[in-house]
Amino acid sequence: MNKTIQTVESAAAGSAFLIEDVYPLIDGGRFAVKRIAGECVEVWADIYRDGEAVVGAALIWRREQDREWRSEPMIHHGNDRWSGAFTPVEPGQYLYAIEAWTDEFATWSHAIARKRLSGADVSLDAIEGAGLLTKAHGARQDAAAVIVRQCEDYLQTGEVAPLLSAELGNAMAESQSRPDLTRSPLFPLIADRDKARFGAWYQMIPRSQGRIPGRHGTLRDCITRVPYIAAMGFDVLYFTPVHPIGHNRRKGAQQCAFGDRRRTRLALCDRHCRGRTRRAASRARHHRGFPCAGCDLPGIRPRARARFRRAMLAGPSLADAASGMVQMAAGPLGADG
Repeated sequence: MNKTIQTVESAAAGSAFLIEDVYPLIDGGRFAVKRIAGECVEVWADIYRDGEAVVGAALIWRREQDREWRSEPMIHHGNDRWSGAFTPVEPGQYLYAIEAWTDEFATWSHAIARKRLSGADVSLDAIEGAGLLTKAHGARQDAAAVIVRQCEDYLQTGEVAPLLSAELGNAMAESQSRPDLTRSPLFPLIADRDKARFGAWYQMIPRSQGRIPGRHGTLRDCITRVPYIAAMGFDVLYFTPVHPIGHNRRKGAQQCAFGDRRRTRLALCDRHCRGRTRRAASRARHHRGFPCAGCDLPGIRPRARARFRRAMLAGPSLADAASGMVQMAAGPLGADG
């Protein structure tokens, strides 16, 4: 198949096809459409060209990191509206686009069918159609067998009927050249897990989970509360963002206008920052089926995350631990770690 592709922008500059009013689409493709993995994604578009030639269209899609496109046929619903669908099986980022081309064999079949209805002689048109069969290439084995069989039937009988069969039309649709193939821009799509559709988040401040009066809480105190939170029906455990405390122009205790530098370095409990404690908290979360938002978010740069973890394992004060880290804020629903 001839895969010389032009974009829809070049089509608007003087080629045959225009692809407009694509759905789903957010701000012309600036932002990704969001769907649930495993569910069908329906795509609609208006596809038209000048002249009376028959148009063919397909919906192509792939994962963002893949190189090979998958293709699904689009169906014409009248008034230039076409529709197709695909199903992203796994969560991740995808790309989809729409291709349109002139179906030369279908155009010939449509014209000769109208001539037959009017009673006109179609013998020369039949020879032209048989010539189109010789241009088929790149067909699958079953499609090639149909083309050869229908061509032999025409040569033996001289009747045009074998050339107008629906089976031959389907085989030629995927086997003929497409010199005017036009592709729309690539549109992004995010397939998320089912919890992204709806989920109850429980926000937790670790320092407020202490069980001893006058002593702040640690991650071990958070672990003891996980069964209680799960029993209430929450889906996501959300830890508040961690960020530097700051030194300049910091207010003091009891709304004092001036702070004491010696009190800006708040001690961080060793049990709170040791790696084994974080691993224990992670095991408790996953044992209860909790993802964690705010700790290992995909949007945080790996170097900043690594610096923060090294500082946490070293056991410094909270101000030093957060000094080399970007603010870790939770992303949109479904982006929890």
